[in-house]
Amino acid sequence: MKAAPLTATLVLTLLAGSAWLVALPHRQETRAREQTALPAKAPQTLRPEAFPKAADATRRATAPNALDGRVASGIIYENIGKVRDEILSICATGNLVDRSRGLAKLLENYGTDDFDTAAHALLFVGLGPDSPETRTLLAAWVEKEPEIALDRLRNARGEVLPFLIRAWAGSDPEAAMAWIQRHDPTGQTHLSTQVIAVVMKSDPAAARVLLEALPEEEQGRALPSIAPRDLGVREPAKIRAWVDAMPGNLRQEAATLAMQALPGSRIAEKLEWMREYPALASPGPVSRLYETWIRSDETAAIASFEQLEAGPLRDAALNSIQRIYLLLGKERAALEFLERSMPEFDERKLGYWLDSPRNGAPLLALEQVPRLQDENKRKQIYLKLLGNWREQDPHAVKEWMNTHEIPEDVRKAAEER
Repeated sequence: MKAAPLTATLVLTLLAGSAWLVALPHRQETRAREQTALPAKAPQTLRPEAFPKAADATRRATAPNALDGRVASGIIYENIGKVRDEILSICATGNLVDRSRGLAKLLENYGTDDFDTAAHALLFVGLGPDSPETRTLLAAWVEKEPEIALDRLRNARGEVLPFLIRAWAGSDPEAAMAWIQRHDPTGQTHLSTQVIAVVMKSDPAAARVLLEALPEEEQGRALPSIAPRDLGVREPAKIRAWVDAMPGNLRQEAATLAMQALPGSRIAEKLEWMREYPALASPGPVSRLYETWIRSDETAAIASFEQLEAGPLRDAALNSIQRIYLLLGKERAALEFLERSMPEFDERKLGYWLDSPRNGAPLLALEQVPRLQDENKRKQIYLKLLGNWREQDPHAVKEWMNTHEIPEDVRKAAEER
């Protein structure tokens, strides 16, 4: 799998973080004055393991002995200044297109030593390996000399190596994966997922082959890393294609990621994934889904529930909808919904409805308690309903008990509380 050259595209990453360019003319003048004030320094080849963070680079660059006080002819320093000025001159160009073309043209003529020198120049002006400028340059190096660049940058700090692996994978994923396996660096799985994520964008079938090549215990851990960032906003067919591209043993986990990525407005699609993968339809996720839906679109939520087949998914949806009705103080709507959902009397479902938290007077609930066959359960529900109601309105509870018949032991226990 080969792709188009990367340089012209990669330089655009430079422009995304180029707010600092406004200050370049001033920085160039400052650096010129510093250069004339500094003594000659020894020749030095920059190595990635020496890369500090950008803040450290800035501090060292502005220190009196910015290059650690090593002595030499000054020729290399002159070259560094030249390369630096070339890069800064291009980056200071006001026209976006000209900046992109100029940097691309400059990097096309670079060889190994040029990249080393340019990296040193960027470090000198305070741009560490996390800056878009340095990454653009290093990605261009990987495009030209991937083996040399990665060997030299293997111990670089931060996210330099994963970034370069992704850049290489864009043009030659097999070679990038082979390099990872051959060198077996720390975090091999992390680096492999960088390659797979890049390939997934253009060739899901090839990405699946690469994923299956990982040890089975590593495949599950790698899956979240290769999930597209825009997965949740894709069209249903494209989400389906991504899930179906996964190995069979990872498909349910992929469906979970897809379902979780969907926004709250796409509830019907989430339910579809739950129907296909019943393990995703645990009471917790289903309850949260319907709790949100019944508040935002009651008609659609009820219509969806009516289409559910008998089973755990329907039961979880039922409990969630009636619970929300009760918390909203809609006891009658909750009871009517319950009655419609059980053509034949189901004491278990009625018991759950009676035992659910609610706001407002539980008048309808108290009327339903005698339908329970279990005497101990009836007493327990009576006391709970009356006790919770008393906390809200003790006078109303006393009046209700004086005008309604309830078992004497329940009345006595309620009065003693």
